[in-house]
Amino acid sequence: MGKQICFFAVSTDWQLIFEHVFNKNLILMDNYGNKQSFEETLNTFAQCPQKNLSHYYIAVDKSRVVQFQPSLIIDSMKSDVIEINAGHLSRLINPPEHLLDADNRYEHARFWYATSYYDDEGKTIRKIDEIDKVYSSLVRFVRKHSIKSQDGYFYILPNAYRLYKENKFIPCSGLYDIVFD
Repeated sequence: MGKQICFFAVSTDWQLIFEHVFNKNLILMDNYGNKQSFEETLNTFAQCPQKNLSHYYIAVDKSRVVQFQPSLIIDSMKSDVIEINAGHLSRLINPPEHLLDADNRYEHARFWYATSYYDDEGKTIRKIDEIDKVYSSLVRFVRKHSIKSQDGYFYILPNAYRLYKENKFIPCSGLYDIVFD
């Protein structure tokens, strides 16, 4: 079982998110568990977060980090981490006609983590409490700085919202557009 919050953001919004992460002395890692500095993170996401489909992870000092063998990619189910998915350009297969000319449609970003998992013996292993507190802090941050969608499932951060109002950023999920205000 897991928890997630889904939202829309552009690179300037991600800068605010990462300032929040680094101000809380959290650890940001790439797919392989390599710690990322604030500057490295901003450079990656400034290029266009929606085209960067690789995941990043937020951890705390006490986090257990488990990696798949032999690839060494982080196993987010068994690690005490919060997964960051930056969202991406929508890649619809057989899109409806009204979406054919739209190249500025974006799928949502999200923070997600598994609250527990089953070990090899079938025993439930809960994640450390600190990760739940960090997740709650991220959710509060997103909610505080965002506008909620009409359907209540998504949030949009301020700079993405400005572009949304200018029809330069169209938030979508699957085959339907997400509507704000």
